[in-house]
Amino acid sequence: MTLTKTDHVSTTRGMSPRCKACGGYSMSGPMKQEPTRAETGKSEFTIGEAELARALKIIGIGGYEHNAHFVDDRKWELDFYWREAKTSVEVMGGLWRRGKGAHRGLGQRRDYEKMNRCVMEGIRVLQFSTEMVHENPIGCAEMVKELLDRS
Repeated sequence: MTLTKTDHVSTTRGMSPRCKACGGYSMSGPMKQEPTRAETGKSEFTIGEAELARALKIIGIGGYEHNAHFVDDRKWELDFYWREAKTSVEVMGGLWRRGKGAHRGLGQRRDYEKMNRCVMEGIRVLQFSTEMVHENPIGCAEMVKELLDRS
């Protein structure tokens, strides 16, 4: 028997839909959420990454790898990576997102592990929030240029 109320249902990842009006749960099973970039293997830019990529292009910086793997034993990726200069930029999205965002518990721990591994591999990392890039993309790009000029 299916009791799904499609007109006013809210969902969370991996859980059955819950009716906002009555608080009841659907009996139709878990709802599917759109897969993440990591799950699909797609390497499109996020909104913040796209803004930074445009700003880097405007001030004449290229030569980076997007979503580059930097170690063989983990699936970690760096948003922008200049392999020769051992320099990376991470645009940290999801700072204010509820649920399983990158900066909630386990996600934040994984980011710490990745950044620590970068340090151990001799990779310099600049980190920007999506908001920082959105508010001042050229300023962020100029900071990247300054770090690359030091190598």
